[in-house]
Amino acid sequence: MHTERFEHIKNQLKSNFLFSGLTEQELETLASLAKEYEFSAAEFIIEEDEAIPEKLYLIEAGVVEILKKSAKDEQGDFYRITTLASGEIIGEVALLEDAKRTASARAVTPTKVIALPLQELKNLSTSGNKTSFKRFLKPLRRQVNEPSVHTKLIQNLAKNLSRRLANTNAVTAESLRAELKLSQMRISMGRFLIGTLSALSIYTYCLSFIATYSNTLPSTTIVAVPLMLFFSGVIFYFMMKSGYPLAFFGLTLQYWRGAVLESVGWTFPVMGLIVLAKWLFIEFAQLHIPLFEGYHASFRGANTALIIASIITYLIMVPLQELIMRGAVQGSLQHFFTGKHAKLSAILVSNLIFGATHLHISLIMGVLVMIFGIFWGIMYARQGNLVGVSVSHLLIGYWAFFVVGIENILD
Repeated sequence: MHTERFEHIKNQLKSNFLFSGLTEQELETLASLAKEYEFSAAEFIIEEDEAIPEKLYLIEAGVVEILKKSAKDEQGDFYRITTLASGEIIGEVALLEDAKRTASARAVTPTKVIALPLQELKNLSTSGNKTSFKRFLKPLRRQVNEPSVHTKLIQNLAKNLSRRLANTNAVTAESLRAELKLSQMRISMGRFLIGTLSALSIYTYCLSFIATYSNTLPSTTIVAVPLMLFFSGVIFYFMMKSGYPLAFFGLTLQYWRGAVLESVGWTFPVMGLIVLAKWLFIEFAQLHIPLFEGYHASFRGANTALIIASIITYLIMVPLQELIMRGAVQGSLQHFFTGKHAKLSAILVSNLIFGATHLHISLIMGVLVMIFGIFWGIMYARQGNLVGVSVSHLLIGYWAFFVVGIENILD
């Protein structure tokens, strides 16, 4: 009379794909060979390169990870291939050949397995076998051509491997499609970046030209605004031809209210730091200038119309600057770079460029613009639209140049 544990093992085998098609007597034979083992979390069940595989295992409970050592890894670190759970088989490939284990199996959680001795399973199919298991086979082989237990196991294994191969092919094809899509996106972004950076370089040369010959012009605004509008139009054209939606470059009103509220919350402390920085500079340099000085000295004595025109110009220029530096340059770099630091790299690179476009004014201005640009770059990476960063840029710019008068201490 069979014990309850024996019946449990037999039922576990019966419900597994590897043992499908076996008769009740064959299942009883295997159940009599089986033993149960328990493994703690992080304990190895099978080790890679094990010379003579002795058992195959059926997972009763728990989770097991399949690990592989890299051939080039001198430290012998393991890389997870997959995880297996209750009802899955470990080490079944050893049924096919007496070769070293090709991977390791390690318990992720406390795990219980049913172990079957490989050599005994193979002996079940060996004619003329002298072991005690021969007596189990005689009543099973009622016909000459009836497959043995071992043969049935191999047939089931072959069917399962075929299904796994088909699934692997599907996964591989999907992975290749994803890689192709990523490559196409990076090529598209590369072309877009080349066009954008080329236009930006020409724009920077034009700014330097304007700065050099500013004394001969009635107002640099007459040239600067049309120039910015022209190059912004060129870059917007590149965006339209890129094949990506405008939202890809931050041109979207989605979540704009939240972006504005967050940007204002971030901006007010920065405005306070600007006042503190000027006060410290005045104290240490012993300057006799007011803390809130207003617009730059070059505007003193100018008519109201010129001052208003300058404010309107700034109102136009800021969103266009954000379109170019945040939307076009940083946005495309975020998708061009790979890895977990892609956004950080995009923020730093784009704002090195942003700072460089202001070097025609002064070195200090270029550095300050880069620092503030990093602040806006972090904001853009969080929000994904240009509304919040444009509001913050306008607030800080008006505050710094038209209220505090920070430019007066940069000369």
